Amino acid sequence: MEIDGNKTFNILLLDDEPLISFVLKAFLRNTEFRLEATEHADEALALLKQKNFDVVISDIFMEPVNGFEFRKQVRAFNAYIPFIYLTSASNGFNNELFTQIMDDLFSYYLPKGAGTKLLLNKLRQVCHSFHLREVLIAQEAQMNRNLSLAALVQQAVLPPWAHKGNGCEYSCLYRPFKQISGDLFEYFPLSDHSALFIFGDISGHGTHAALAMMAVQTFLKQIVNEKSGNRPDIIAQDLNDFLCTHLSSIVYMCAKIIYFDFK
Repeated sequence: MEIDGNKTFNILLLDDEPLISFVLKAFLRNTEFRLEATEHADEALALLKQKNFDVVISDIFMEPVNGFEFRKQVRAFNAYIPFIYLTSASNGFNNELFTQIMDDLFSYYLPKGAGTKLLLNKLRQVCHSFHLREVLIAQEAQMNRNLSLAALVQQAVLPPWAHKGNGCEYSCLYRPFKQISGDLFEYFPLSDHSALFIFGDISGHGTHAALAMMAVQTFLKQIVNEKSGNRPDIIAQDLNDFLCTHLSSIVYMCAKIIYFDFK
């Protein structure tokens, strides 16, 4: 995924040195980044709750709230916004501090004075990762909505969960491993004393198996009572021919076909 060259990214800076804010604003003036700065953690928290920011740049050594305490407060309501810690090694930066930075999956570190090119590259890298993640989350949400709709469709084509008649009574419970599945249950009443039951399982799980099974269900509804004469052996042969002709490259299926005559 490429970042849109026309897109503007919003940065929140928390640093108790006004000079840092002045330098960064000047450096980023003609780039795709827009900087909003504050020296106080409470103001920064309020801004994050009011506006949409793409990344937070923060110092570590601040009073009364240091950079790690500030991040903890932010994570209480925003788990994913990236942090770039911009601090001076002369302030006592060590392995323990580096470990604290890396404890958060969406935190990064640059030393103050690292250079404008390095900072710009880091900002672009972080924004790229952040927005790619947002795209993936949106796609996953859309997929889940589609799966929910597909589950409703699949439930609608199943026989009633309970039935009494044609000399028999049955009840069934359908609980797919995921929202949808490749499991099949079909009931065909044939007369007042006979019925046909078909159970099946398509290989695999999820959307792939469910779509294949819905094709099988449609095919079965076409052949039962019309072509097969309701004979399980003919239904099995026709079903096998259908699978081999149309679905053989993607699935296989096991099935049980039962003909009941209660006279």
